[in-house]
Amino acid sequence: MAFLNKGLTIKLTDERESAKATVGADSPEATDDEAPEARTVTYHYEGGIVDFVKYLNSR
Repeated sequence: MAFLNKGLTIKLTDERESAKATVGADSPEATDDEAPEARTVTYHYEGGIVDFVKYLNSR
């Protein structure tokens, strides 16, 4: 969707409790006092469809 809409930014945040519990679970320096942050992924393609074509051609 971000590829098809030039300049559009899509930000997805996984705020499920189960997802927060697994963030940093394999990190030895994580402590119980630290609140885990939700996982966030951002999609933004300034060139829109042009960036999509470049992506396809690079594969």
